[in-house]
Amino acid sequence: MKHYFSFEGRIGRLEYFVTCVVFNACYAVLGIFERLISPELFLVLYVLLAIPSLWFLWAQGAKRCHDLGHNGWWQCIPFYVLWMVFAVGLSETNQYGESID
Repeated sequence: MKHYFSFEGRIGRLEYFVTCVVFNACYAVLGIFERLISPELFLVLYVLLAIPSLWFLWAQGAKRCHDLGHNGWWQCIPFYVLWMVFAVGLSETNQYGESID
């Protein structure tokens, strides 16, 4: 994993899966903190975490779409995330870069 917040390049299924796990783990921890801290502090913590983590998720999703030969907007299609997790990427070089497998 490199260039976590960049929208350029390609990543494979495993790296995208790990991205999804990390993203969901962060929000699970945030849910625990919601019960332990004051609402004002929670709001600040949520804003500080939400913006970079969503950017990270979208950037990694765009790179996974690139590995499948599509532009990053394809991740907005409902349930396409499942395809991104399970589909094998293109084995040849495409307009987004060299094959990573």
